[in-house]
Amino acid sequence: MPLYDFQCRDCKAIFERFAHQLERQTYCEECGGVDAYRIISVGRSAYRQDAPWLESVLDVVDKTDKDPATQAFIAEPSRHNYQNWMKAKGLRPMSENEFRHPFRERAERDIMHRRNTVLLKQKRKRETINLRSK
Repeated sequence: MPLYDFQCRDCKAIFERFAHQLERQTYCEECGGVDAYRIISVGRSAYRQDAPWLESVLDVVDKTDKDPATQAFIAEPSRHNYQNWMKAKGLRPMSENEFRHPFRERAERDIMHRRNTVLLKQKRKRETINLRSK
């Protein structure tokens, strides 16, 4: 079954629902009214095939934000609108070499500290041995 957009005549809510191709009316998920009709919407199959990750980005976008870039991205989640939204919010994609897990960083720092401590102790031991031999 395809995914269609419906709008309620009573509360004007817009929602998606899997429906039979011939189904033109259904009940409203918001108010429970029985007069929700199918509306013409931009198909989303093209962007999902092009960039399926856009859907996951769309899940975290603040839907109540009135910013034009945000509203454009919600209405038409494309790569172009995604880039405009990121720019409007002052965000940029993180490159692969920037990803650092905070626990990994701490573990690496602890390892380096222990290594340096061991090296420092070894150096002091050598200096002590050298002093005694003189």
